[in-house]
Amino acid sequence: ICHLRSQRQDLRVFVLDCDYGLGIVTKGKPDNSLKLGQEELAAMTYDEIFNSDGSLLNLKNENYLFDFLKTI
Repeated sequence: ICHLRSQRQDLRVFVLDCDYGLGIVTKGKPDNSLKLGQEELAAMTYDEIFNSDGSLLNLKNENYLFDFLKTI
């Protein structure tokens, strides 16, 4: 998810905050992107992602799905 959000500006990428998370990837302009290089991505640990505020995964409330589906 972090790699796609950093490297692909032609994809919408986010994770729904439900169960263990559900990653969604579609074509389109991203809502926001990460500014991480290849070295930073390669060095990233699970703990860094887990301890972030959800911004690395572009974490969305599960109710966001209904708004998102209206846009596709």
